[in-house]
Parts: sequence; structure tokens; C-alpha cells
Amino acid sequence: MAIELGLANIAVHCGRVEAYRSPAGFAVITARAFSDLAGLVKVSSQLLSAGGRWLAMKGVYPDDELALLPHEVAVDAVHRLAVPGVVGERHLVVISAVQQRIEGRL
Repeated sequence: MAIELGLANIAVHCGRVEAYRSPAGFAVITARAFSDLAGLVKVSSQLLSAGGRWLAMKGVYPDDELALLPHEVAVDAVHRLAVPGVVGERHLVVISAVQQRIEGRL
């Protein structure tokens, strides 16, 4: 997709996030079809740069998952999405860290 769109400043990694290492953090971490929001934050917090955000695609509004997020993060927004050709609810959850990371982890 990145090649088709002509995007040069993008890095794509296909694999488990727990195994990925990067010398620099990322301003945005995106996820689709990840089991739960708290799990996403837990396994990828070491990859988020200061001031960065997680963008998570979810189906129905994730009330239960939002309630289980750690106190070190804040939900900035939950946007309802209209996806052409897709039946059912879709949401984009925007999350950011509210504390400085200690030793690379929340």
C-alpha cells in the first residue's frame, strides 16, 4: 500500500510487535484487529515516542476496553467511522500517554 500511494516516510513491519525493536520511537502507532486496547498499549509502549499517539481501529464502541486502559494513558477521542461497503459499526480510538515513560515503558 505504501508503494502504491508513493509514501516514502513510512515503515511497515509484518510480525509481532513484542519482537520489534527500534532505536527511535514512533509518533504514531496504528493497530487493526488487535485483541484489546490495554494489551496494545502494554506491548507497544516501548515504541511510542514522547508526545506520540496510538490509533486503534475497533468495531463496536469499545466501552469495556476503554474502562480497562491503564491510568498512564488518556483517550483523546473515539471517532465513529463510515466505511463504504462495510456493514456494522467501526470506530477509531485515539490514545496518548499522560506520563513520562520510565526506562522506555509506561
